[in-house]
Amino acid sequence: MNRRQFINLMISLLLITVMAFTSGCDTKSAADTTHPSTEPTTTVESLPYVKNVILLIGDGMGLAHIDAARLYYAGREGLLNMQQMPVTGFITSYSANNLITDSAAAGTALSTGFKTNNDIVAMSPDGKTYTTIAEACQKEGLSIGIVTTTSILDATPAAFSSHAMARGSSIEIAQGFLKNKFNVVLGGGANAYKPLITKANELGYKVALTEEEMDEADCEYLMGLFNASNMTGTGVNEPTIAEMTKKAIEILGKDEDGFFLMVEGGLIDKGSHAQDPIYTLPQTLAFDEAVKTAVDFAALDENTLVIVTADHETGDAYIGKGNMDGKEFGYFFGIKDHSGVSLPVFAYGPESEAFMGFYDNTDIPKKIAALLGIEKFPFILESEPVAEGTTSETAAETSVAN
Repeated sequence: MNRRQFINLMISLLLITVMAFTSGCDTKSAADTTHPSTEPTTTVESLPYVKNVILLIGDGMGLAHIDAARLYYAGREGLLNMQQMPVTGFITSYSANNLITDSAAAGTALSTGFKTNNDIVAMSPDGKTYTTIAEACQKEGLSIGIVTTTSILDATPAAFSSHAMARGSSIEIAQGFLKNKFNVVLGGGANAYKPLITKANELGYKVALTEEEMDEADCEYLMGLFNASNMTGTGVNEPTIAEMTKKAIEILGKDEDGFFLMVEGGLIDKGSHAQDPIYTLPQTLAFDEAVKTAVDFAALDENTLVIVTADHETGDAYIGKGNMDGKEFGYFFGIKDHSGVSLPVFAYGPESEAFMGFYDNTDIPKKIAALLGIEKFPFILESEPVAEGTTSETAAETSVAN
């Protein structure tokens, strides 16, 4: 019995105990109301319990991206869905070899709890394999989902599902997807993945190439490839990121043991590299709609933790002068590449307070693992788990030295 199963058992036993104790108590008289109650006040419903985790990553999304979308779509006094989440924090994002991270190294930090060099996917600079939080959750019996608006072989989704010394190693990354056989994989990349679609079918995946095929799918394993490369993000002839998130939750939510879902709004980054606010703003809003889908589910489920963050900021975006009503304002980009600024974190659900404060991006998967009761994390494959109290950066350096 693993730790997570033990926690489930203890909660069940507590429920039985509370019910038995309460049923044996006499109804209080009016006189009792002036004294403190001696009945137990803790119920299973009041216990914070994380069964499911949804991690949403806005690729390239910094505070200026969020505020620009807020002003444009919600007005000066409005808020996006992510800004209405009750817990806020900040993370640093540097990689092991550069103050300015790329998506491969940042994705690795968010998925494994380790720093690595730019361009490397879920591995150490000297080639050791880092276990991802998705892989760790899968070993604990959780269902796993990956949703992205880029190719499913792009750096961020790859960092949760595969291991490669170069983010461009598409065949190696695709094979990692198939080896892990996550329950739901939705995004673009049909051309790059085409040679392996037959293998995916052999493994039991329902492969959907259109929104209609995705909607109709009623299966345990679903792979959706909705564009030859990156998706357009327009919702025309392809599902929106919110619709993909909803479908993923629909399938994953059937697992009584829980699920882990990573959702990436990858096109925010693409628009920012192009310094194109007309493209970037709708992509930020579309990502925020996926956040709403996740939070709406979590509000009903009550055992789902939702975390929203970014892998890095792109474009050194800023808001210039504007009208007081917020209807007109300047939204500018200072550079065409990534910047090194700190990134926002928003959280909702049980134990969401763990994500308050200022910390490193490598702490996010470690917090998730701890809340799910996963003991061996972060973890180097075929190696001992990192010693408790060791910082992520030091642990990575120690691993490399070994």
